Amino acid sequence: MNKVYKNVEHFLIENFPRAYLAMKEEETSIQHYIDSSSKQFNKTINEIIRGSRQTLHNNKSAQT
Repeated sequence: MNKVYKNVEHFLIENFPRAYLAMKEEETSIQHYIDSSSKQFNKTINEIIRGSRQTLHNNKSAQT
C-alpha cells in the first residue's frame, strides 16, 4: 500500500532524513534573495498601509 504525503517535505524527512537536514542547512543565494526581497516588500507594504511611508512621485501627472 502506498503512503500519501501532504507535502514534499514530509516525504523527504521520512525517506531521506540526512539529505534533508543537509539541504535545509544550506541556504542558496537565490533563496536568500527571495527571502530578503519578501521581507523588504512586506515592510514596505506595512509602511504604506500605516501611512508612515513617504512616496516620491516622479511622474509629471502626479506633480501637477
